[in-house]
Amino acid sequence: MSDPTPTQPTAVPEALVKLERLRIRSIAHYATARALRERSNDLRQSRRDIDARLLELGESYHATDMRVMQGSGRFTESGPARVQHIARERAKLERQRDGIDAIARVIDEAIEQNKQESGDAAAFHAAADHLKQTLADWGLSPNS
Repeated sequence: MSDPTPTQPTAVPEALVKLERLRIRSIAHYATARALRERSNDLRQSRRDIDARLLELGESYHATDMRVMQGSGRFTESGPARVQHIARERAKLERQRDGIDAIARVIDEAIEQNKQESGDAAAFHAAADHLKQTLADWGLSPNS
């Protein structure tokens, strides 16, 4: 009686191996693009928050405002201390905004570079369409 299983291992077509390598690169490309988009969106939101806070600081107080101290019954001027506090807060927020802008430029460059390197992802999709028959010949589904 002959053994129904082959005695020699059957070689896997090189096209199947290439397809899997392209699939891995495609997954990496799209994962990178998604992560970069999310980071870019987070940075834009942070910048909007800082801009809103800067606007709020600019409109919240003017040095000519007079305050009434509770219990004293007289007007007092807290202008110099308040103005210094606002100036420090504005400087801090502007430094944060500058940092966010610098990081955003790096992220934008990475997004552009990722777009330029998308050839493997496009090649995967083209190869996947072309090699579906090879997968079927090997009894594998395209999603395995």
